[in-house]
Amino acid sequence: MEGVLIKLDRERRLKFNVTAARRFKELYGMPLYRVRLMRNDEQVEVLDHDCLVHILLVGLVHEDRKLNAERVTEMLDNYLEADPEEGLRPVYRAVRKAFRASGLFPGMKDEPEDEEEPGKAPAAPPTVQAAE
Repeated sequence: MEGVLIKLDRERRLKFNVTAARRFKELYGMPLYRVRLMRNDEQVEVLDHDCLVHILLVGLVHEDRKLNAERVTEMLDNYLEADPEEGLRPVYRAVRKAFRASGLFPGMKDEPEDEEEPGKAPAAPPTVQAAE
């Protein structure tokens, strides 16, 4: 699996596999399969921002071994500042897409893809330079 492109501080590939699932459980104390992203409103059941940070961390660390929770938090803060109106919806959509593509969650393969609001052009995630 190649992963799903997501633009945070730079373009990255979000990828989930068994290694990521095991690491998430070690870091967050909950199995990754218990995280359920809801369609359409991109809100999440049982998901706080710390959970999102750890989901992104385990899904991105394959290409950046030095990545940590503090760095992911900084990337999300900068992302949110760039477009507060759109918020984190594109991030949630990318996570859902990567979950589906991973094969770890067979039931998600049957779910329809997330759709944009009718009459609204798909939102492109903002490009954000991280503060040094």
